[in-house]
Amino acid sequence: MAAPPSTVVVALLFLLCTTSITNRAPLSMVEATWCVVRSDASEQAMLAGLNFACAAGADCAAIQSSGLCYLPNTIQAHASYAYNSYYQRRGSDSASCYFFGTATIAKTDPSYGSCVYPSSPRFRSIILSHVNGNPIALRSKKSVINSCSVGLKRKLGGIENAILECLRRVEQTRNCGNSNS
Repeated sequence: MAAPPSTVVVALLFLLCTTSITNRAPLSMVEATWCVVRSDASEQAMLAGLNFACAAGADCAAIQSSGLCYLPNTIQAHASYAYNSYYQRRGSDSASCYFFGTATIAKTDPSYGSCVYPSSPRFRSIILSHVNGNPIALRSKKSVINSCSVGLKRKLGGIENAILECLRRVEQTRNCGNSNS
């Protein structure tokens, strides 16, 4: 009797993690990014960008008077939050961080206090070089990895915790070499 597909995928992920820790190869890491206002942007252009972002699908509730990101009550602060929300909702596509030339992609988290800016995923894809001679890629977002359903936990009998721990160790191992950046 063949193993269920979910068991095979779990086994492949575990093998991948073990290989990644020792060889530092197959796991593709991507730095988290945010879209924020450029320091040289004019107030008029920022306001146009802010209005566009909120009208085009950004979640602007946090920058309303009762929101967690309302203060400081400046066009620059509100535009940065709205730009980033729009950018994240568009899959962190660099073309979505322009806003009339007033935006830039940042690698430093602009969150402050209780105002948390969503970020792009840290894991874009997990790549396993070859299976039976054929390259494969398993795509996964950190939020998906971290939100295993109860059904999956029952089905896999707790194996997902080992996978998550393995992925955390891989991330820590990769970050060790980047401590000066």
